[in-house]
Amino acid sequence: MRFNNFTILEGRLTRDPEYKQSRAGKSMLKFSIANNSGSKKENKDNVGYYDVFAWSELAERFNDRLKKGKGIRVIGKLNQWRWKDDDGKSFSKISIVASHIEFLFPDKIPKIL
Repeated sequence: MRFNNFTILEGRLTRDPEYKQSRAGKSMLKFSIANNSGSKKENKDNVGYYDVFAWSELAERFNDRLKKGKGIRVIGKLNQWRWKDDDGKSFSKISIVASHIEFLFPDKIPKIL
């Protein structure tokens, strides 16, 4: 049985994106977004920071359009990166591989209550 891996995340860019070309010549755009899911009633903030990667045409299309502070919605899949350091210690990091990016208008991010 296969399970679907699908996520939607809204947030603001924490910095301007990094645009690179892979060794194979594939375009890659890396950026990070902050998502506030705190409760307004309890006056608590729960901010999460998420790394996002966009590839090929999506990376090229948004390279010059994404800027620090912009509100966006990302649709994509979660990807878990695993590696070991020189001492053999295991590490893991989860990021989002975007399949769709859109701007939120007016540039406001709704809080999740």
